[in-house]
Amino acid sequence: MMNRARQSTASAYEQASARSLYDKHRNFVESALNNPRDPAFVMTQENLSDIAQAINGVALHLTTDESNALGDIYHTTLEPTLGMRYDELLTHMNKDAVYQQVLDRFIRVRRPLRRGE
Repeated sequence: MMNRARQSTASAYEQASARSLYDKHRNFVESALNNPRDPAFVMTQENLSDIAQAINGVALHLTTDESNALGDIYHTTLEPTLGMRYDELLTHMNKDAVYQQVLDRFIRVRRPLRRGE
């Protein structure tokens, strides 16, 4: 997947979309990192929707199985973070069960066949 990612070129639209999300969230993320317990910095539905938008953009460069894995991880791992403060989100993501859930899903992704295989 990493080799394909390095060789893939994002369209001008994809680059603009990524830049828009970066510009929209950069200050928020920086503030959340500096003030992780501040209730102003919580995972909102808008945040989750923007993550889904980013995943959909990346999916254009993935196999169907890889894209499905990201969608599954979004639903099982990220959606439950709605309403969490940054410190709570970190605690959630650092749980062994969450790590194992993500790892198990990625392990099930089939590797694309190379020519001649």
